[in-house]
Amino acid sequence: MDEKICPHCGTPNGQANARCFVCGASLASPGPAVSPSAGSTGPDAAAPATPATTPRNTAQPTAPQGSGSPLATSSPQRPAAPAPPTAPAVPPAAGAGYPVYPQGAQDPRGYPYGGWYAGYAPYQPWAYGAGAPYGYPYPYPYAAPSQGQPSPTGYPPPAPYYYYYPVYVSPHRAPGETLALVVSWIVTVLGGLSVLCGLLVALLAVVAFASGGGNSLDVQGQFVEFLGAPLVGGAVAIYYGIRGIMRKPSPRFSLPHPLLFLALTLAVFVTAIVVWHIYPAPGLAIATLPLMVLSAAAPGLTILAFATWRLHMPTSRRHIWMAFIYGSTLAALIALILNTIGTIVIGIFIIVLSPNSAPNLSDPTNPSSQDPIAIVTILLIVSLLAPLVEEGVKPLGAVLLMRRLRSPASAFLMGLSAGVGFAIFESIAVYTGRGEADWVVVALERVGSGLLHGVGAGMGALGWYYLINGKGVSKRWLRGFGGLAYAVSQHALFNGTAVAVAVLGPVAQWLSQPFYIVRLPLDRATLVFFVYYAAIIVVLVIVTGRLARGPGQQPQAAGLVAGTLDARPAAPSEGRAPVGSRT
Repeated sequence: MDEKICPHCGTPNGQANARCFVCGASLASPGPAVSPSAGSTGPDAAAPATPATTPRNTAQPTAPQGSGSPLATSSPQRPAAPAPPTAPAVPPAAGAGYPVYPQGAQDPRGYPYGGWYAGYAPYQPWAYGAGAPYGYPYPYPYAAPSQGQPSPTGYPPPAPYYYYYPVYVSPHRAPGETLALVVSWIVTVLGGLSVLCGLLVALLAVVAFASGGGNSLDVQGQFVEFLGAPLVGGAVAIYYGIRGIMRKPSPRFSLPHPLLFLALTLAVFVTAIVVWHIYPAPGLAIATLPLMVLSAAAPGLTILAFATWRLHMPTSRRHIWMAFIYGSTLAALIALILNTIGTIVIGIFIIVLSPNSAPNLSDPTNPSSQDPIAIVTILLIVSLLAPLVEEGVKPLGAVLLMRRLRSPASAFLMGLSAGVGFAIFESIAVYTGRGEADWVVVALERVGSGLLHGVGAGMGALGWYYLINGKGVSKRWLRGFGGLAYAVSQHALFNGTAVAVAVLGPVAQWLSQPFYIVRLPLDRATLVFFVYYAAIIVVLVIVTGRLARGPGQQPQAAGLVAGTLDARPAAPSEGRAPVGSRT
């Protein structure tokens, strides 16, 4: 033998080793080989070993002792350690694949091995036979029984396995999301059509100016309104429509402080009056046109900024600007068409009843006839038809998105924005330019048109809010129909006052007398309208104050800080709600 077997752990060591390199036990010099009998169970019995002709790394099948196999009859060449006299003989462990370790062996230094390693055979590398599954029978206890094969004794059959296929669940849209997407597509398409119409008007304007018919303030005002509103409004509509389709959040709507717009309004009118005194009116139309446009736009933007400031900016920029564009384009166009149709129907009906009244119906906006039938006809057109049509059309932009609005304040501000846009269109395209040399007078008389149309449309939108979203609000129906009735009544009273001061005999004569701003003449009737404007301002202050303290305003603080507002509708709270009250 060319190696020493450690009597402690059974590890083979080289001839030069004096101690075992695994356990450190002393190694004795090898003595003569001893071949005990196969059935020996004494303490000096040697453990069976792999034949010398078998490589170390080749697994061989094992057999238990006493079976007559070569593994049981051959033993390695190692010295037999004498057992202590008092230690009884321990039968060898009959472990499969492991050689028997001599029990009770004693270290040459006199230390017995009867404790930790008693009963364990020494380590035998690669002792498992080739092909043997490490001594475990088949089928394994943990394996599932195959078809026709019973389960191992003592083990229940394994539980069946289930595979769950993923189920596709369509995403749930928030309330109003589908409506907002549809509205965004409608806005985008209408914006594109508006741009095309603006380009057509631009072509007509070029033809008119080339033929020499464009040096008129009235013509230029109409071209600017019918050209600028479709082009600018259409471009803004396309922008916000695409952002709505992409579900981009819209920042909260805000404007500079209303005092800045008020200062701008005063500066515009002071400049207009000074220019009127210095240069022959109206002067060069193309030079006067910017001043005329500002005289119509600045007062309306002042009202919008004031309401926004009072209501603490309750809604998104997309909602307000889209309502403004709707009021200055589509609402004005629809109202113009419906008013024209209504006027024709009423005129035909009156002509059938009284043919002599036909000549007095040429200009319902400037009544001067004393014919009772003509006066009644004018009142029907101005004080009934126009308020119903205009106050019914202006809030439609807010009504379309009413389910997306968060609070009554949002509905009011959105309607007011549409009304302000409508007033600017009407002043530029219908009234101010027609004054020509007296355009400043007309602009001063209409300085409160933004109040009239804005507050009226705001109250109308507020009424629709309670009719649509007012579930749970006390006096819901009264508030809803009350808002609509106020919008129509305010407009009808204003138009009726204009007719009354023109046809009431001595009162009309006194009101037609002028008073002067330096040399600029204004009718005394203008003072009546300024009193009316002051009353509307009082209504605006009261309504915005109540709305600012109403439900749905306080929960928006986080949105205001973040700079964006979610357009999800907020359910109205129970109990007390503001009086008179989806970008």
